[in-house]
Amino acid sequence: MSKNNSVVPQARAALDQFKMEVAREVGVQSPFEESVQHIVNSVKI
Repeated sequence: MSKNNSVVPQARAALDQFKMEVAREVGVQSPFEESVQHIVNSVKI
């Protein structure tokens, strides 16, 4: 079995969420979040 194969494929979403939460706690922001934040900040209501 390859290292990249998940034993429990359904756990991927939970693991991704966990990684995002940990990254936020240590002050790391993903490029996607930065893009979304830029768009949100540029929208005028």
